[in-house]
Amino acid sequence: MSTPAPAPIIGLEKAITCPRTEAPLLFHKLFFCQINFVQESTVATLGSFSSRTAKQHVSTVQVAIKAVPQGDNAQWIYEQILAAQGEENVLAGATAVRAEAPAASEGD
Repeated sequence: MSTPAPAPIIGLEKAITCPRTEAPLLFHKLFFCQINFVQESTVATLGSFSSRTAKQHVSTVQVAIKAVPQGDNAQWIYEQILAAQGEENVLAGATAVRAEAPAASEGD
């Protein structure tokens, strides 16, 4: 019996402070990405929210990745951000927030 694949990542959780407003930000969700196949690079823009349930982002974070996506773009970008370490990665040490698995029906 195989292990089910993990639920997809829907955002990242890490407490940071908005540099413009000094507001606390906790949840970061991929908004946009630009992929340059010639230069083999990706730039991702994530919206930063005060909480997972907030309706409007307060700020954005841009992350540069020196590679192009393999497979699902969003999942690959989240995985690259999670794997990156160092001072240049403001989201280093973030935790993946995964989609809720649907509840199993009683017939399963």
